[in-house]
Amino acid sequence: MAATTQRFVLLILALVIFTAALHFWRATAMLQLQAAAPSRGTVLLLEPTQPVKKLEPFDVLPDARQRLEFRMPQEGRPKECIERTYNLSKMPGVAVIIPYLHESLELMEHTVGSLINNTEPSLLDEILLIDDGNEADHAFASILKRLHPKVKYHRNAERQGLIKAKVTGADLTKSPVILFMEPHCI
Repeated sequence: MAATTQRFVLLILALVIFTAALHFWRATAMLQLQAAAPSRGTVLLLEPTQPVKKLEPFDVLPDARQRLEFRMPQEGRPKECIERTYNLSKMPGVAVIIPYLHESLELMEHTVGSLINNTEPSLLDEILLIDDGNEADHAFASILKRLHPKVKYHRNAERQGLIKAKVTGADLTKSPVILFMEPHCI
């Protein structure tokens, strides 16, 4: 019994040390971000001020509604994370750029569905899908355009490669924040 108690105490001690190190790393990273702000833009520090409302799915076009529905995994975040609040009116809009080549339509639909159903609508400016020169059987242009009004589509006439496709997407959006994702995140 003493060995079990000793292991438990060591585990708790390790968790305390890890948490302290994590807080120290976060504070150091924030100081570095603040120091870099003049040359890289403004650092936006988010303070909890209002509860995050339960998100309702966006209105989607009728033929795309089923494509965007899928079961979400069980909530696994700690209670403190769930209860944390942010002032959403101070957050910038985001454009999500997803380049793809030879991807599964079903996985792309689930990725887009997850973004639409789990992102605050006021924060999501657009989801831009970049077709990097796919053959006709992997282009899916007409289907992707109908998924949701915030989904945009661009086709590169010939394959440019992942980095060039991302640069193309960044050039096409006007959002202040750009997030690059893989088309098969779900």
